[in-house]
Formats: sequence, C-alpha cells, structure tokens
Amino acid sequence: MQQDTEKIRNELSDDAASNGSRIGIWDRARNTWDELADRGQKATERVVDSFEELGGTTRLRFLKSRLERDLQLKLAELGGKILEVSRHGSAADPARMHPLEAPEIAALLVEIDELDTHVRQLEVVSDGSDL
Repeated sequence: MQQDTEKIRNELSDDAASNGSRIGIWDRARNTWDELADRGQKATERVVDSFEELGGTTRLRFLKSRLERDLQLKLAELGGKILEVSRHGSAADPARMHPLEAPEIAALLVEIDELDTHVRQLEVVSDGSDL
C-alpha cells in the first residue's frame, strides 16, 4: 500500500514538473476548493440579504393590510353612526338632525383620516412597489 501511495506521489510530482508548472494537482485542487468556498459564502450572503429584504416587504404588506382592515371597519362604523344620527339625532344634541354635524361623526371622520394617512404613507415608503 505504501508503494502505491509513493507511486501516485511521484506521478503527481512528475506531472507538475513535466508541465513546467510549480503547482501540483493537490495545490490546484485546494485552490479550486477555496474558490468554491468563497463563491458559496458570497451566494449565502446574497440569499440572506434577499430574505432580509423580503422580510421587510412582508412586514410592510402585513401592516398595510391591517391598516386597510381597520379603515374598512371604521368606515362601516361611520355608516352605522350616520344612519343612527339621521334617524334619532346626535347623542350630544338629539334635536340636531344633520348627521355630519354630530360630534361622534366628526370624531370618526378624524380617525378615518388618520388611518387613510397611514396607509398612504406606507405606499410612499414602499416606493410604489406592489404591496
């Protein structure tokens, strides 16, 4: 067995010498391995960066959908309040019949405006990408 190992070592040395190269096959294999390891590291870093970017995008999508759901709920509440005030007057002033003058309607409109502003800000942050 030792003779076989010695024979292979001599052949590899002769191969390097006959090619005029000072780098043997083992050195080339090690250099190739190092290059592959470097490429693998760089690819891994790119994948991690992509996942981080995807995570940020997903977080923005989730936040936007939650705000849009809250906005829809407030709009539904607004519709119910307008109907209630139209039929029975405002809690603050039962004689007032115009629904948009009722303080509870005004408060809901302010909340709706704030939610809508947050949704628009998220759209600007996302820079127009499809959330």
